[in-house]
Amino acid sequence: MRKRANDPLLAFWRAYGMLMEGSTAEALRELATVSQVESLELAAAAAMVQAHESAKVVDQDAVMELSTKLEVEESSASDATLLHLAHLYRSA
Repeated sequence: MRKRANDPLLAFWRAYGMLMEGSTAEALRELATVSQVESLELAAAAAMVQAHESAKVVDQDAVMELSTKLEVEESSASDATLLHLAHLYRSA
């Protein structure tokens, strides 16, 4: 894992693992960083929606903003972006 420490895909799945373990705040921080990578942008947004919805206090504005982003950008997303999003939905 040290050889691939800067791999954004690995960072995404590490953040998703944190989310599944209940480390919502830490996962959101990691996902915000990963969302800057174009091919992971929508998968990160979907994971952030899941993170916000699983938080003790749900940030409804963030959920609405991210959900809108997913709806708008999904139709024009690249195949790689859609593939990452599909992998996330399949594992959720």
